Amino acid sequence: MAVGTPAVRLTFAYDTKGIRLRSRTPVGKAAPEGEDTTVQLRADAVTAELHTLEGQVIYRQAVPSAMPATIEIFGGSEGASTVPNRLTSGAFSVIVPLDELAREVVLLAQPDALPSALRAVMRDDLPGHVPVELGRFPLREEPLG
Repeated sequence: MAVGTPAVRLTFAYDTKGIRLRSRTPVGKAAPEGEDTTVQLRADAVTAELHTLEGQVIYRQAVPSAMPATIEIFGGSEGASTVPNRLTSGAFSVIVPLDELAREVVLLAQPDALPSALRAVMRDDLPGHVPVELGRFPLREEPLG
């Protein structure tokens, strides 16, 4: 991405019915440096990609805490423990460059990286290590659902 490219914060909400883009907010800082688009997606994160009109990936960013498969519970005699995340709804945001070539944001994840309650409503015939597309959203302003 070019130096000085404006950035936008995309806020998503999710539940058992899917993922929705709730807001686009311009930010006064640069987006994080993108990850290598030629390597395999991280197994522990939702990944946001920017695609051109032709479908070429021009930016990728992992969002590890977007929809965590496990959460930490504090208290009791054991202190903290890690348990499966059974939540079925939530929200997360990601800051991406508002690159002039980018047309849409594509969210991807490996099913094993998602909370078990959400995996249950996805196609269950996919191996846990095969990335699935969670949604596609226009990068620029259009009515939000």
